[in-house]
Amino acid sequence: MPPTHATQPFGSAIARSDATSIRIHGLDLCSELIGHVTITDFVALELRGRIPEAGERRLLDAFMVTIAEHGSTPSTIAARLTLLGSPDQWQSAVAAGLLGAGSRFLGSMGDCARLLQDPAVVPQDAAGDRAATVVELAGGPVPGIGHPLHKPDDPRSLRLFALARELGAYGPACATIAAVRELLHERSGTRLPINATGAIAAIGSDLGYPWPTLRGFALVARTVGILGHLAEETRAPMAQDIWDLVEGLPPHA
Repeated sequence: MPPTHATQPFGSAIARSDATSIRIHGLDLCSELIGHVTITDFVALELRGRIPEAGERRLLDAFMVTIAEHGSTPSTIAARLTLLGSPDQWQSAVAAGLLGAGSRFLGSMGDCARLLQDPAVVPQDAAGDRAATVVELAGGPVPGIGHPLHKPDDPRSLRLFALARELGAYGPACATIAAVRELLHERSGTRLPINATGAIAAIGSDLGYPWPTLRGFALVARTVGILGHLAEETRAPMAQDIWDLVEGLPPHA
């Protein structure tokens, strides 16, 4: 028997076009979006299906500004080296940089949010009880806690939490990550900071964003940072010097 198919049209419901209009999530591109919304609004629209309120937009902007640029990291070095091999293929270089977004870089934001949003954590009333469950679920180092440079506090997290309080977005997930930090301090005697990805995971969870979409914001933001490094690579290249260093050669003349 031939396979049966659903009667509804196949395809995405995100965007629809005809001869005279384009609608995205039900909004007319030309009359309701172009010139009316920011790129942050549009990212939220794509990831969550709605335009954020003003306070939420400020926080989403803050998330992406916080994590866009981190200097010469493995992702930006990979992007520069890829551009060296394919100088006319910026998309390949950007892709190379984004492929490094994993559990150690950027991905910890999603990992932390996944713990904070776990069904075993969310129903509990007390922040201390939620924190104990988060630590138990992590089974080891808790993503979003600790930083090799910023100690005893991560200045980015301090600013993000202050902004969340100012905008009324400091909720149970933020209280939970703060309690996680205190619990780990109590158990280990070492006071580790809540890092930027932990702060974003907590605030984003309190804003109602499912953990995979928070990784989406991270990827958009880091794309901007990678593009900045590629622009610098065209002006002041370092990729050849990195290659020569690995090969044990003197700096490229």
